[in-house]
Amino acid sequence: MLLKVPDYHLHGEFSRDSDATLEGHCHRAVKLGIPELALTEHFTLNPDDKNFGLTDFTPIFQEVDRCRELFAGRLGIKVGLEVDYDPQQEAELGNYLTGWDFDFLMGSIHYVKGTSLLSSRMGGKEKEAVQKFIADYLETTDRMVDSGLFQVIGHLEWFHRSVPEGSYPRGFYYQYLLPVLDKMVKGNLVLEVNTSGLRKGMDDTFPSLETLQLFRRLGGKRVTVGSDAHHVEDLGRDLVKAIERVFQAGFRALTLFTAGEAHDYYLNKDSLK
Repeated sequence: MLLKVPDYHLHGEFSRDSDATLEGHCHRAVKLGIPELALTEHFTLNPDDKNFGLTDFTPIFQEVDRCRELFAGRLGIKVGLEVDYDPQQEAELGNYLTGWDFDFLMGSIHYVKGTSLLSSRMGGKEKEAVQKFIADYLETTDRMVDSGLFQVIGHLEWFHRSVPEGSYPRGFYYQYLLPVLDKMVKGNLVLEVNTSGLRKGMDDTFPSLETLQLFRRLGGKRVTVGSDAHHVEDLGRDLVKAIERVFQAGFRALTLFTAGEAHDYYLNKDSLK
């Protein structure tokens, strides 16, 4: 099956939690019929994160240039960066990111107040603790949207890896979520539909279809899709399901980037075959 869908979230040899390479991703993308991919290596200023230490992005650009030449005429290759946002480090992040020619920057939340979302297992905890955890996550996301550093918001609702969906009141959740989505709409930001939850036992994308539909109803126009692959075999994984959700929410195009400029990649039902 030829996917015909760009994969805009991939990790390669410059992310320490990945065993993939950009060239390996490219070979698989060509085999699958993926027209374009984006390398989005991790960048974090958290010294406790295994990806800490990458501050010179020159080798990333060199490898992208090499693969662009190797796969010329067969595959589009863009260079993004997945930035681990922490409001306490916002100014420092901005300093590191200035002057580099990324096609786009993706902001993601992996830690809230210094605590990893993956280590914050909230199942079975008191309702007040769960709700505070969610509120802290969305308040951090709100500040990330306000920062102006990013064109794409990555794997929104990633906190579901620690908090089972449905274990908190929807009304409570929406009082924090709606302002974030509204700011994204007004800022013309892109919402990533990340498929990693479908292979991590979540049975849904990040964000959920419900949140994707809400983003659309609020006036959201820009989405992209990504597998968040850290292994070559995961490139393109579940992108068809992501596109099905994109269609269900009312979107008919993905947003792609070239040198910071957004443009539409229109979808059709052939993308699902």
